[in-house]
Amino acid sequence: MTRIWSSSRLHFKSLVALATLILFISSQQVSASRGGIEDRKNKFTVGFTFYDNRVESVCSGILITPRIIATAKHCVENEKGELGTNYVFTNPGAIIDGPGTKAKIARTAVADEDLAFIVLNRDLSGTSYLRIADLETIAKFSEGFPLTGYGYGAVFETAAPYSSFPRKYPLVWRPTGAQDGLPNTFELTSDLATACRGDSGGPIVAQVAATTQVLVGVMSGAANVDGVCGSIGADGFYRMRVVLVSSYLGMVPEYSFPRKSKIICVKGKLKKVIKSYNPKCPKGYSLKK
Repeated sequence: MTRIWSSSRLHFKSLVALATLILFISSQQVSASRGGIEDRKNKFTVGFTFYDNRVESVCSGILITPRIIATAKHCVENEKGELGTNYVFTNPGAIIDGPGTKAKIARTAVADEDLAFIVLNRDLSGTSYLRIADLETIAKFSEGFPLTGYGYGAVFETAAPYSSFPRKYPLVWRPTGAQDGLPNTFELTSDLATACRGDSGGPIVAQVAATTQVLVGVMSGAANVDGVCGSIGADGFYRMRVVLVSSYLGMVPEYSFPRKSKIICVKGKLKKVIKSYNPKCPKGYSLKK
């Protein structure tokens, strides 16, 4: 299978000509990627811009702890082994062409396959975290098991170079086995939608219970190029690659599944109970000790 992209480069000069279109797009619920829809309620998908050898680029990822992003390796290091520079991260669910966060890269960890982890120097404000599916869980997926991909990639239907908000697109678990000797890289298909450039590193998610989603892997690339998006092959399917995350968690010893904590904040006789992943007292309140 041939991937669309080995990087997620985007020549931003084209954005000037598309500025009016993008402003129009970002104000609506639009069809995104190729067959996907915008999902402004998503609170775990991260978008970021960076320079790949002086070319400004877009990638996607998933916040697995307040400071760790799982993404594609080629969003961190290109085929020449050159590291990206000038990264600007959004908070999960935020508009990618809005103000960036103050987070900087503390370190990166890259796998032998198209997977990497970015460890930040400060928290992003994610409001939900997905448990990472282990190989035993994934082995139970039946042929045709539904999955969902998320990302900030290009919008096929409008020719916008990226989606201002994260959007989701449907996939199906029809694995043909590990790809090209890569033990954690599997092919997925869809007859409804596909990833586009900029979706690299975006999360691939499975619904395993009524209220439980798990992270399966990250998007690596797609086949049958049509511009910057995948297209349907002769067999009637879009084809993409996903890299499973669970096997590489040992690369980030900082990782542990985030849990909410509770604090009590007071202001005179007023009291507020705050429960979140990184609770802080509102302005004017102090922490009750």
